[in-house]
Amino acid sequence: MQISNKKIALIRAAGGGGLLLIGKSVVDNIFVRGRADPNAYATVDGTAVAFIIYTLICVIFCFSYFQKRNNYSILAELCRTTPLKWFVIYSAIALISSIWSVNSVLSGYRAVECFAIAGVMLAALIEAMRTGGRRFTIEWVCFYVSLVSVMSLLRRFSYVGFNSWILQSSQMLATVFFYFALLASRKKIYKIIIGALSIFSCSTTSYIGMALGSTCLFRSKNKIPAFILCVTVAVGMFFWGPEKFIKETVFSQREEMSWENSSGRDRMLEQVWEGFCEAPVLGYGFFAGEVYVMRMHDIGAMVTNAHSSFGSAALGTGILGLIPMTAFIVGAFLLINSRRIPKEYSAAFAGSFWVALAHCCGNPSVGSKVYGAWIGVMLLIMTAAVFSMPEDRFYVLTNGDER
Repeated sequence: MQISNKKIALIRAAGGGGLLLIGKSVVDNIFVRGRADPNAYATVDGTAVAFIIYTLICVIFCFSYFQKRNNYSILAELCRTTPLKWFVIYSAIALISSIWSVNSVLSGYRAVECFAIAGVMLAALIEAMRTGGRRFTIEWVCFYVSLVSVMSLLRRFSYVGFNSWILQSSQMLATVFFYFALLASRKKIYKIIIGALSIFSCSTTSYIGMALGSTCLFRSKNKIPAFILCVTVAVGMFFWGPEKFIKETVFSQREEMSWENSSGRDRMLEQVWEGFCEAPVLGYGFFAGEVYVMRMHDIGAMVTNAHSSFGSAALGTGILGLIPMTAFIVGAFLLINSRRIPKEYSAAFAGSFWVALAHCCGNPSVGSKVYGAWIGVMLLIMTAAVFSMPEDRFYVLTNGDER
């Protein structure tokens, strides 16, 4: 009973924002479905109504939460001093793009959804910081990622039964926090859950990010993982040779290492470029433009996303939105690799960012609707933004003592 109470306390520790963020996964698991027909995005059925109600609840919560002076002061400070301001600007452009969008309702709704989920996420992090500071926030984030990943795994299991492919269900969330859990969390259970789901994610994009992120091990206080990595790579390359070693590890899910063997991303990039050239300044409308271009050119399967933050921004909002989206991602990289991040967490954030960047370049992520790697990438960057604020400054704003 004591363990149960602790888990309930952990869920409640991040306040209403944390509950709503977890609720997002619950709603997704119950109601989410794919839409192969682009015309289906113009319809409103029971599933769409459920998501609209959830988004409306999030919007109401955000207005209520951030109208309080101390909460608004933290929001304003973060927008002023971190790359979050570029995300706000991009999202505002996304909302305005509904004016010229090929599907105004779809663009408007998805832009509001991005604002709402981002607000809920920030509220959860603020409350976690108030509850127990940075250390507690680290554990809450890992708890959230583990919980949502297991929920996704169970949902996939209910559909296809037990097989190795069910581990792919959390490849766009757990993998982002692989180094976060490995280097920052003190809870072995989080390291095991997030580590296992990341290693067996069967995602080439994730593996590329994790390979790049492994450089962070040399920045960690504990040099043992870095030593093990060096020995493993050296032995592997000695016996297999560099090319085969990389093929059998990072690109194990591909028949060969080539751009043409990239699960159709070569065709997606071509269509993104053609669509961007046709509407370079304003695009076709946030998210709706992606659906329009991808389905008009019949990429295949159920592809309705550019699979790239930059491609999504280019198709949806043109240069007008591509500039702030690029500034947001570049700014996040600079922030995470700056001295503003506490030294004891810098390696964890740096390694995780490389995985997030890989998702931004090769999977649905920020720049599009809340889907794919969006929550993982945003949660990482928002956590870094909150951690970049000096703790004394955070508590001054929390207590409303600012003059």
